[in-house]
Amino acid sequence: MPVSARLLACLLFGAASIGCNPHPAPADPAHDFGIAAPGDLARPESADMAGQDDDPPPAPIDMALGPDMTTTTDMGPVHVASCTGTLTCAGNHIQSSCEEAGCTFARDVCIGVVAGCFSITDELNCNDQKGCAWDNTKSSCTGTATPCDQVAISDCLLQIGCDEDHFQCSGVPTKRCADFTIPAFCGLEHDCVWQ
Repeated sequence: MPVSARLLACLLFGAASIGCNPHPAPADPAHDFGIAAPGDLARPESADMAGQDDDPPPAPIDMALGPDMTTTTDMGPVHVASCTGTLTCAGNHIQSSCEEAGCTFARDVCIGVVAGCFSITDELNCNDQKGCAWDNTKSSCTGTATPCDQVAISDCLLQIGCDEDHFQCSGVPTKRCADFTIPAFCGLEHDCVWQ
């Protein structure tokens, strides 16, 4: 294409594809080596930034505790820990927890099922058994053995069928495991579990 025709085309159409720019821009070495030029850095758009701090706070979770110790939230049912189990007096050897349960605590008592006089076949043991006596004419042990709970702790081990209990919790509890709402107190009751 003659120069005049090319110049005319450039003036009319600005077509770079036909070489209208007589002074091409020099090559940018930063682009050649993958270095971002200052003009290429991303600028934050004010529209994108607007409203980021305007989000409303999350709504509080309304948790109403049901009789089965669960509650329902927006995320579904949630288990709430509680004290569970069946409280009894027997076997509780801690005075504070025994009495807290409504039971009766006693130290150094004689417990067990006493052996009857008729079951003792020798004179020595018969005479040591409280309530019994050896009958020489019949060569047998007669009488009514004293129950263990009526024997003094000092004589308990001499009474056949009896044993010492240094920490006894007895009676019927007046509380339930569910009445203990603090984990530490629940754990002191031997029949209760916090879960």
